[in-house]
Amino acid sequence: MIKLLLLSIFFYVLVLPRPVYALTFGLIGPTEQLVRGQEVTFTITVDTKGESLSTARIGLQYETQYLEFLNAIPGDTFTSISVEEIEPGKLVLTGTSTTPFNGEGVFSYVKFKLIADSPGTSQLCSLFNPDSVETSPTPTTTPTPTTPPPQAQTTSIPTPTALLKSGSTSLQEKAFTIGVVLLTLPLAGLVLSRFKRIPF
Repeated sequence: MIKLLLLSIFFYVLVLPRPVYALTFGLIGPTEQLVRGQEVTFTITVDTKGESLSTARIGLQYETQYLEFLNAIPGDTFTSISVEEIEPGKLVLTGTSTTPFNGEGVFSYVKFKLIADSPGTSQLCSLFNPDSVETSPTPTTTPTPTTPPPQAQTTSIPTPTALLKSGSTSLQEKAFTIGVVLLTLPLAGLVLSRFKRIPF
């Protein structure tokens, strides 16, 4: 019985993954009616899920036929933001801070210029996990500004129905729960084997 208990503890400690906190990002776009040539700001939020982090990365994909990237500035979570263009329309934003951040807040404000040629509705930006994309070094190019038409055109942006989240712990939580159950069963058997059967 002791061997079974030790084997269960070994299995639990060394084999089963423990829950990992998932870093979650959100994207909030402008809600007002937009006009060609207007500067628009997208807000990227972050929730560290209880972890203290000195650096964090998120990918931002945008439609190059509608938007021209201008800049990104840090929010209230990390003190600096660096931007790497991995290909046209795909940026990787890295936030760093000398003091680790723990909690929820604004990761970055990302500013674009609206360059759409005609009115319409489109999903202009989305987030992606930069660690799941193979990057190859590409030269960073500065987009050429387009000439605005004589009259301003309007474009509306739909309000996002769901924000993308990076990371998921559901499988890890299930494995952790199974490990706890597997550890508890031998312990219960050990305790019960120590007691004599009491007649009722």
